[in-house]
Amino acid sequence: MNKELGRHIDRALLDREFALEFYNGKYNEENLRKKFPDRYKRRRILELYKKFLGDALHPLLLEVTTSEIQNRIAEEVGVKNFSEIKTRLENGESVADLISEYNLHALLAILEEDTQKRQREAHDLLVDSVRSETENRLEDEMFNKAVSFFETEEKKYFDPMTGLYSLGGLERGFAREIENFENYKEDEMLAFISFDIDSFKQVNTLLGHDGADEVLKELSNRLLSLLRVSDKIGRRSGDEFVILARITKTGLDDLLNKINTAVEEPFKIMIDGEEKEVFISLTGGVCLIDKNNVGETDYKYWSMKSDEASGFAKIHKKGEFVVSSPELMFNVDSLNEEEIEEYFRVIVKRELSRDLEDVEVHLTSVSEEKEPEKFNLLKLKQLALKNKLEASLQERIAEYYLDKLERSSKK
Repeated sequence: MNKELGRHIDRALLDREFALEFYNGKYNEENLRKKFPDRYKRRRILELYKKFLGDALHPLLLEVTTSEIQNRIAEEVGVKNFSEIKTRLENGESVADLISEYNLHALLAILEEDTQKRQREAHDLLVDSVRSETENRLEDEMFNKAVSFFETEEKKYFDPMTGLYSLGGLERGFAREIENFENYKEDEMLAFISFDIDSFKQVNTLLGHDGADEVLKELSNRLLSLLRVSDKIGRRSGDEFVILARITKTGLDDLLNKINTAVEEPFKIMIDGEEKEVFISLTGGVCLIDKNNVGETDYKYWSMKSDEASGFAKIHKKGEFVVSSPELMFNVDSLNEEEIEEYFRVIVKRELSRDLEDVEVHLTSVSEEKEPEKFNLLKLKQLALKNKLEASLQERIAEYYLDKLERSSKK
């Protein structure tokens, strides 16, 4: 065996040992707390760190040649044979996809056993002093890479307040799920769930803007702790959230129960040294994307459909989640004129909420006295968006009544 091959094996072993060391707790929230006080940033860095470790494990999984180890890995991952894993990896699926779905610690334990065997075989090619130096360099290199990548990605795809995905991050995550849909099992679907906090204005009034922000942060933290690693959750704007989850039909109820579990306990927020306690509820809509309707790949389409279901829930099933279906519009037909207007107002407001929120945030940072021109232009834009909301509302109501006439004529 030549020196070049020996160095390759050395690096591979170090990568794998590093992965095992990470999961044994070398880099965790406890010892990162001083370096990164923000827990949301800390969590995101650790998630990225796992991704890079998964990338390091990728070639090592492909290099496993012992049939006994291959069979154990296949059994742990839940496939018939190891060749299926190789095929998935060679077709572009990442180790992180395997890690998110199956027992990571058991998988790493198997690889650790294989590592020890390879260490014994390659022992004569390793020099302890050089190896120690390489280990430290690799650990720092990979961790710094995760931090750097996070800081770049954070600006584009993450909500700075909660650490969840932003609208851009949700759109990117949705596109990746659609691209990966061919790997879904026959009974699996992608759940698109949009929801918001009921009567959030009252929370704002009770706690003030800063207190309401703390509720959003705490809700985000609770949801993150309850959801699976593979589930994607983002804050679309204001108090509006979206979850993308790969599930089965029987798994939908479990997922919705988890979401509701997040608001069972009161939110205790400190305001001017005084603890205030609030209870909140969530109302939302669900779209189920399967192999029959996955041809519609536009994020905005599914966002609109889930919002329609959420709008219906706001009127008739507040505090619950309604699944979108072809029959939903017939349920809307049972509403009176005022309820129909409120139903579409919820939908249209959600569609424009991001732009409205951006303007409102800008207005809070601009002084009318110091920058009157900029302030007046922002106020003008705010008025234009509100007029656009009203115009869009009337358009959607007109479209609904035209559709209703068409459906009636076909009966």
